[in-house]
Amino acid sequence: MINARSLQGLMKWLSRVEWRDRFAEVYDHHLLPACRRTGFDAEEVMAILGEDWFMTTVWGCAFEDFLTREGTDGRNIVDDYLKRRGWKEGASARAYMSALRRSVMSLYEVSDIVRDTSFRARDLVRGGDPILISERSATRSLKQWDRIATRVVQIGSQMHISGAVLPYGREASEKILKLLRNIAKRSDKEKQKLSPRLSSCAPQPRRSRPSGSSTSLIALRSRRFLRCGTPKEMSSCSARCIIHSRLAPRPTTSSWP
Repeated sequence: MINARSLQGLMKWLSRVEWRDRFAEVYDHHLLPACRRTGFDAEEVMAILGEDWFMTTVWGCAFEDFLTREGTDGRNIVDDYLKRRGWKEGASARAYMSALRRSVMSLYEVSDIVRDTSFRARDLVRGGDPILISERSATRSLKQWDRIATRVVQIGSQMHISGAVLPYGREASEKILKLLRNIAKRSDKEKQKLSPRLSSCAPQPRRSRPSGSSTSLIALRSRRFLRCGTPKEMSSCSARCIIHSRLAPRPTTSSWP
């Protein structure tokens, strides 16, 4: 069975020097644009959401995003960990890490909920038929036609959702879908013009970070992430939506203990 402890070794690997600063950049890229838009700093966002929910949404989404990324040197943390420490992991944990490595986040509409067993998720971005998701905990809080942003991964013959789950209201989800449709309609020439603008918004590498920065909190928050009990343009929009909907229902998933 997959859960947060399936990633415990990988999270410890995150504290290594070669990965710590790289993850801090991704974490900042997820959170800081939302902070600028809302006027809150990172610690205020955590206080508003509560540390448990912050870790399983904002931090969790940044972490899972990082697992899919390759640096300019072509290295990826999952590939590195499995090559050097994969022999210590069970088959299900290795399969889960590999699935997350290949995963993408999307927006799903929930239906056909069977309590403690499963639900169906229809991908609103890429289309296709609803997917049967094997899930226990989240079925206790999800409602018919709820919309969530998450990653769907295949482990063996079953489909699962990842640990980071973002609840979306109808209005917020429609804004995201409209934004993605508008981007898809752009001509190749327009996309090329947009690329430098997006790159200029990305965080630039830093030589050092002040005390209390993202880097210094990586190990602490990784351990906190394991203990939580509730669970690329989309990322900063997601963080803003979470801040503004802090009283919304919070689905829990079996991916975290």
